[in-house]
Formats: sequence, C-alpha cells, structure tokens
Amino acid sequence: MMAWRIAYFKIYMPQAFYAAWFSIRAKALNYERMFQGLSTLRRYMAEYRAKGDDLSATEKDELAAMRLAEEMYVRGIEVEPIDIYRADSKSFRVFGNKIMPSLVSLDRLGEKAADQIVEAAKEGPFTSRNDFRSRTKCPQVVIDNMQRLGLFGDLPESSQLSIFDLMGKQ
Repeated sequence: MMAWRIAYFKIYMPQAFYAAWFSIRAKALNYERMFQGLSTLRRYMAEYRAKGDDLSATEKDELAAMRLAEEMYVRGIEVEPIDIYRADSKSFRVFGNKIMPSLVSLDRLGEKAADQIVEAAKEGPFTSRNDFRSRTKCPQVVIDNMQRLGLFGDLPESSQLSIFDLMGKQ
C-alpha cells in the first residue's frame, strides 16, 4: 500500500514528493552541487562517478540524492533559490511549481545554525550581513559561502552609512 501512495505522489504531486524525499530520506545534500541547475549537477555527478570505488560514505549518499535531483530536473521541476526569510531550517518547501531547499543543505551549515537563522528572520529583516551574523551567530565561513551563492541579494556588508553613499544618491 505504501508503494502505491509513493507512486501516486510522485506522479500527481511531484513537487511535494521531491520536497518530502529530500527533507526526510536524503542522507547527504549539498545546495551548491545539487540545486544550481542540471548542468552543474551533472558535472558533479561525473566527478563522483570518475572516482569509482574511492568515494567516501558521504559522497555515496550524496550521489544517491543527486540521482533523484537529476530525475527531478528532467521532469521539469525547478528549484527556487534559498530565501533566508522563507526557507525552513530542515525541510524543503513547495512554492507553486518549484521547491526551495532547506537551509541545512548549505555547506557547513548545521541544524542549530539553520534554526537560529529562521528565528532571527522572524524578528524582522536584516539590515546588513553584519546584522545577520550578530543575530544568527553563524560562522563567517558560512556567511561568505552564502554571499558567494547570492543568498543575501543586495544586503550591504555593514549598516554604517558613509558620506560617499549619500553623495552617490544625488
């Protein structure tokens, strides 16, 4: 009976199926390798397959999740980039026809730090990356990774205004 339920969701509600699978069943996820588009995913899959038997246990688990992510992309399901205000700490979310990865899918971001980001986001918008760091207690390496991936958008480094900022707006 459970197989029929799974098949039903996979066919008729695929976004919910993939969001649930990645949230519950996946043992290893990496936002940068798996959810930046099909070409990026396939490049990392080829690297992993080239290693053959030299894959670590984590890489084997990640490759299994990559196979399902590839299937998801081929079926036309898109990934919504992580939004630090709407993402869940541990669960993938469905927004329309897209799924948004969880915060813990970010490299080096643990569950505790992800929970702190969700709680800090509830308090209101971040004024700067420095404000984000002080309110979430995230390590700088994670913040740098999030910045590189574009998850902060146009959030400035600091809340400090300079006279040059004011002169540029005239």
